[in-house]
Amino acid sequence: MTARNQLVAAAIAPDIEQLGWADPPAVAHLVIAMVAEIALTELYSDAARPDLRAALTTLIEHTPT
Repeated sequence: MTARNQLVAAAIAPDIEQLGWADPPAVAHLVIAMVAEIALTELYSDAARPDLRAALTTLIEHTPT
């Protein structure tokens, strides 16, 4: 699991950098953690959570100024 998370984080870091985040590897790591949390929430509630997915997208796309 850790190796896969690191692989995905490395794959998305360039996109996060393109969005303007100062520390793309760290942000990518946190994005992976948030996605995992959303997945667990959906699993245990047996329902998709579009609100959480949208919130994650909003967080990523709105870089700090």
